[in-house]
Amino acid sequence: MFCRRQLTAIAVGAALVTSAVGCGTKAAAPQPSPPGAPAVSAPPAAPTSTPFAAAGPLIEKPDFAKQLENFEAARFSDPTRVTNTWFPLVPGMQSTYDGNSVEDGETHKKHFVQTVTDLTKTIMGVRTVVVWSQGYDDGELKDAQLSFYGQADGGDLWYFGEYPEEYENGKVVSTLTWIAGIAGARPGIAMKQVAEIGSPSYSEGFSPVVPWTDRARTSQVGVKDCVPQGCHENMIVTDEFNREEPGATQQKFYAPGVGNARTASGTGDAKESLELTKLVRLDPAELDAARAEALRLDASGTQHSREAYALSAPIERPPGR
Repeated sequence: MFCRRQLTAIAVGAALVTSAVGCGTKAAAPQPSPPGAPAVSAPPAAPTSTPFAAAGPLIEKPDFAKQLENFEAARFSDPTRVTNTWFPLVPGMQSTYDGNSVEDGETHKKHFVQTVTDLTKTIMGVRTVVVWSQGYDDGELKDAQLSFYGQADGGDLWYFGEYPEEYENGKVVSTLTWIAGIAGARPGIAMKQVAEIGSPSYSEGFSPVVPWTDRARTSQVGVKDCVPQGCHENMIVTDEFNREEPGATQQKFYAPGVGNARTASGTGDAKESLELTKLVRLDPAELDAARAEALRLDASGTQHSREAYALSAPIERPPGR
């Protein structure tokens, strides 16, 4: 999941946003296919075509602090096996995104790399998958982040928090951390297993301290789109919004078996876009290197976020690593 404090984007092309249709349309959810050799799961089921459908304008006004998700640790019997077709997380899966932002009339190049590690971290009794990411502006490293996900038994992927570092001249200048179960923070849903037009928005987690109040809803299904990484069908689009940026939304395009392929904003002042340019499986040596970098960021977190991250359980290595 991208750090939304750093990524808001340009509007989506009109060719993909057409008339709204009736509520209740669901997107087909084929089994996820691996991002590349070697294979990491069983062969996908025969693809199911989903007719295009779009929701009406976002008019919902939720109570961000109270309309949270019903979390029960007992519903997470195998949380690190993430098979959610819209948000698969396989150790070694690395997604690279490129795009641009416009700030004060100047265009800047964006580069973002997200790597699924084989590390885990237990949060609120749930063993979560550790995802490490880095963001660059005009070739300079501007931020790095550890994000924590766990899949519930029904297939919904939950978000349990994040440790982000922002840099200026190579020095840490900000660490807006939230970890579920600490300082009033609550976990939320990063992605539903079944995408349904017309359903109410869902909380993606909540923290009164950071603050973190992000919510999402499914706004389109049956979408076709091409990015540099390839062309996809049966995609869904989610609208994400929060209490701190009234009127601003961010749209994310998800391809089955691939995950997030495009990020753009429907409304808001910032202009930024990202497209998936490469999706690979790291070899063992590359995964070792990614693990080492994530552990370095973990160690930094215990020093720079004593009020939140340092109070959480330590990251665990896989056996023998």
